[in-house]
Amino acid sequence: MAYEWHDRGGCTRAGQGRGGRSPLERALQLRSEARGACLLDEALTALVARHRAAEIDACYLAAYKHHVLDEPDARGDLESWHGAASPS
Repeated sequence: MAYEWHDRGGCTRAGQGRGGRSPLERALQLRSEARGACLLDEALTALVARHRAAEIDACYLAAYKHHVLDEPDARGDLESWHGAASPS
């Protein structure tokens, strides 16, 4: 796991080294036509989407811990569904 800290106004990652390019430099190379607010908007949109995906995953994990796979509901149980959906 890389650890981040601020160094002279910039964010530095442990193991990146001084010769490595910053995330901003890499982003500007990848999206050379996007500048300023547009690039920031894309980055923040991706960050929020990743955070939301993690929230959804956490909700599913909590639900699966609360309800066991062989617990039946109106449509059957997840254990049977997993078995039927698995490749033979």
